[in-house]
Amino acid sequence: MTRTSQPLEGGTGGRTHYGFTLTVQNEEYPYGYVSASGDATVEDSPTREDIVAIARRYRPEPEAAEFAEASFTSSEVLVRMRPTTWFSQDYSKL
Repeated sequence: MTRTSQPLEGGTGGRTHYGFTLTVQNEEYPYGYVSASGDATVEDSPTREDIVAIARRYRPEPEAAEFAEASFTSSEVLVRMRPTTWFSQDYSKL
């Protein structure tokens, strides 16, 4: 993850806004990557309920709650990014 700028104007309610880029790549053959950039908000004090709500997208309710319980600490931050550009390549399709 790369923070690509200084904080942008308009952060409110414990949120700071940044330009942000996230890149994920496969470094083994067949190579591939995806990179997404956009504006992001960083929330300094997400709640346990915020973490459970995100985990529910990927796991059933009991597992989402267990994940939040096992991983949530008071030092967490929550980064939300709305992509404005995407770049990707899947070299297995060439």
